[in-house]
Amino acid sequence: MPSRRQVLTPRVPGALLALTALVRLGLALAALSYSGDATLFANPDTSTYLEPARSLTDGEFRTAGEPEIRRTPGYPLLLVPGVVLGQVAAVTIALQIALSVASAWLVFRLAFLLFESRTLAAWAVLLYALEPLSVLLSVKLLSETLFTFLMLLGLYWLFLHFRYGRVVPLLGAAFVLAASVYVRPIAYYLPIVVGSFLLFGPQGRFSPRRAAHALGFVALSAALIGAWQLRNHALAGYPRFSGNEDVNLWLYSLALAGEEQGGGFLAKKAEVGQGPIGYWKLHPEELMRPLRDRLADLRAQAKQTIARRPLRYLAIHLEGCANTLLNPGARSLMGLFVRAPGPDTPGWLLLAGVLAAVLLSTYALAAWGLLATLRGAPFTALFLLAVVGYFALLSGGPIGTSRYRQPLMPLFCMAAAAGLASLSRGLDARRLARAGEELAGRARHRDWARAGKAILARPGSLTAIGVAARVKKAVGSER
Repeated sequence: MPSRRQVLTPRVPGALLALTALVRLGLALAALSYSGDATLFANPDTSTYLEPARSLTDGEFRTAGEPEIRRTPGYPLLLVPGVVLGQVAAVTIALQIALSVASAWLVFRLAFLLFESRTLAAWAVLLYALEPLSVLLSVKLLSETLFTFLMLLGLYWLFLHFRYGRVVPLLGAAFVLAASVYVRPIAYYLPIVVGSFLLFGPQGRFSPRRAAHALGFVALSAALIGAWQLRNHALAGYPRFSGNEDVNLWLYSLALAGEEQGGGFLAKKAEVGQGPIGYWKLHPEELMRPLRDRLADLRAQAKQTIARRPLRYLAIHLEGCANTLLNPGARSLMGLFVRAPGPDTPGWLLLAGVLAAVLLSTYALAAWGLLATLRGAPFTALFLLAVVGYFALLSGGPIGTSRYRQPLMPLFCMAAAAGLASLSRGLDARRLARAGEELAGRARHRDWARAGKAILARPGSLTAIGVAARVKKAVGSER
């Protein structure tokens, strides 16, 4: 009989953590060996993080002499060691691989906490170690890997609170999830979603204590996040948490403007300089104005465009949500090896087909796992679905792309592992039920057949020995 400590703190298989690191390191070395071009690890967004990262080495957070209000300091802080050492790509990728391994450790711990099966947790880590998008983004100079680590750590502490009711993990979750907003502001409203689940808890019952926990969590999160908003207002007169909110709204509106002109989103985006920096270069007089005023103008333009056709804007946004969830990411992965790849690049169709098959298989297993979880642990399933829905809905629009679903992939891997576990239990239980029916015909032990069928709806070990042990226990309790 394992001790209570062993059950609560299972040992994470070191081989799976090593596999996580080796797969990511192997991809980075293969890409560099093939192309010989370290700049392929960057993205057009990377430069917008680098300048504020350089300013941090001087104890400031500025861009072009102004307080930085478009980017938040989370990811630039991760870039600082590479900036100081003069090897941004090498140092940052090494740090991100380490964060990815730490995320794999958290996947195991969170999966075990949710499903109470070491085997299921190990499957979840294996799926995450090999998940293509997670592997790819760990070697790209983008914020997703750091953000995903913080999200997993926050969710782990949150479920520790749900399980044991302790306040310390809840405080830790508030701090970590607030920190994730400083990496990617998309999590700005997530504390409200979490607070709604805290109100009722896993038992679905409201109580004054739960209300205090929920209000405390939301208030602490708001204070931690609001501090940066106050900083922006004090230093730059800008009233929002991040200027990217205005930039993204303006980019989204270009899809409508492009349709009205008959050219589409990409044509309109090219016309205005591919983004806000290009747009301001096309209008040099704009660069003489404070950034807050330029952002306010972009927001005003966007609101005016969207107000003309709000329903069409909603449709475009939902199309972007679908693209975020279903885009296999072939362009991004091939972009590590070849500059500006496209459908005509050799191997494109094969890679896209393989990635699509892996993604759809993961989704199918995850759906099965969530259905099984919904029967046995509805609170867990509903919470995971709420988090998935939150990120999916906020990651839409014409710029919705595969990288925006990265925070969800560890959750899908855990749900897919639950799907594998459910399928395995079903096969074992059906074999056992058939054997039980034969035994019942010979020795009238009908309890064996009934117990075998009961395993279909019960969580537990995936091994045949574990199944047999549960049956014996079930039969013994009935006699």
